[in-house]
Amino acid sequence: MKIMHITRIIFICLLISSFSLEARMYQWRDPETGTTQFSGKPPSWYRSAERGPRVIVFDGGKVIDDTAIPLGPSQSRELRKQAMIKAEEDMQTAKAKARAAEQIKPFIDDQNNNSLTEPVIENTTTDSVVQKEEKLRSLEELTKEEMQAIIRELDKLVESEEELAEEPGS
Repeated sequence: MKIMHITRIIFICLLISSFSLEARMYQWRDPETGTTQFSGKPPSWYRSAERGPRVIVFDGGKVIDDTAIPLGPSQSRELRKQAMIKAEEDMQTAKAKARAAEQIKPFIDDQNNNSLTEPVIENTTTDSVVQKEEKLRSLEELTKEEMQAIIRELDKLVESEEELAEEPGS
């Protein structure tokens, strides 16, 4: 039961931190389609000698750069360097969060799949490993609403377990 509570807390913290992450965003207008493009990674022409559409950079909801404002070569190189470093850091952070989610996902799935009367038994057969990998792949396809539904179900399970633990004779 303690594992369930710890797992639930970790899962919720990861979920909240992924929604509240305010990453650096790059905005430009695609000259071919006329549509505005947004990306977490800088476009290839950002602050380089290569010409491209105007890029506006937002960080934490504030404009921190606009390529329509001319800069000297050293300032442009420094901004480009910082952008590439930030993009790599964001990628590493996202990968670390994905790995953490993968580690706790089997525990959450096991709790959801087991009835309250069945004891939790670890199964290390090849079949269960394959099943867990398939479940992890499906996690990537979940929408925000589906994640919220999972959290609601976890809350119900925890409440049920707590009620059973409070009953006399258990």
